[in-house]
Amino acid sequence: MADDYASETPQVRAARLMGWTSRRGRIAYVMTGAGAEPVDARSGAGLDYGHYIERQLLPIAASIADAMGLDARGWLEAGPQFELDFA
Repeated sequence: MADDYASETPQVRAARLMGWTSRRGRIAYVMTGAGAEPVDARSGAGLDYGHYIERQLLPIAASIADAMGLDARGWLEAGPQFELDFA
């Protein structure tokens, strides 16, 4: 339950924004410029592409690049090539 957590992890923040203070369950959220937001109650803030690149894509690309003896940082420097809509 969201009230049980002293720190505000992304999941807890999204749950609190949905009013889930004493409810258990899974919550779908995305990282935006305004922080973690529940998919069902977005503020309209754009997705935080930097977060997704650094935390999700780069670790995968780095493991592939390391096996090839390359550096993956250059692979993802161009930034987003398209806009995703989770509305």
